[in-house]
Amino acid sequence: MASASGYVYRREHVAPSVRCRAMSIKYALLGLMRDEPMHGYRVKEAFDRRVGSLWGLTRPQIYQTLNALERVGLLTSHGERVGSRPARRIYTLTDLGRRAFERWLDSGSVCRPRPFRADLLLRLLFVRERDVAPIAAALERAEQRALQLVDRIARVPNSSARDGAIDVGGMLRAGAAQQAETDLDLVRSCRRELARWSGATKRRLDSAPDGEPPRACAAARRFGVRSTLASTASPPRRRSAGAQ
Repeated sequence: MASASGYVYRREHVAPSVRCRAMSIKYALLGLMRDEPMHGYRVKEAFDRRVGSLWGLTRPQIYQTLNALERVGLLTSHGERVGSRPARRIYTLTDLGRRAFERWLDSGSVCRPRPFRADLLLRLLFVRERDVAPIAAALERAEQRALQLVDRIARVPNSSARDGAIDVGGMLRAGAAQQAETDLDLVRSCRRELARWSGATKRRLDSAPDGEPPRACAAARRFGVRSTLASTASPPRRRSAGAQ
């Protein structure tokens, strides 16, 4: 698929963790239809009831996945009209789909955990090359988003596990809460480190000896630091016309 910029997105360009998550969704939908055929809306209800809304599976994603599973023969579908409502498609698990689901269920493969990476951490590597203020503002916004996520997860209702079933939704909610708290702690650590580094940089510039080099003066101006030496440094002495 080509983007507006002409870049072609291929399967190998998608992160393995993203591909693995998408495959897991496909098999989960197959598993939901082991007992009975379902239409897309009911599949969404069943998934959210047993897993919870934190997974973030949307209706368009469900219908797209169901259609993809039908194209490869793991599902079949037929139209059904109820009263005056528009016809809806009922999906049924095929024998091929059942075998594929059972192979996935019995397999020992698991998705590798996604390693933590943050754009802001990389920007901190180059904080000396520009003003601190934009990165400090970005970290503040990141902390606000992390706080909002922590609050949103805390307000998510518990999932409804079937009698005797493992409470997958509850475990997902607990894991998401722990991850959100970890992300919040990291952002706050970044803000503290940036403040420490900025303060140390200002003190170092203010305490520099007379004759502060021009490069240091430029750094002081770049970081918004009023270095005492930047204003007192003597201008370069001009040579007289007759000097050799």
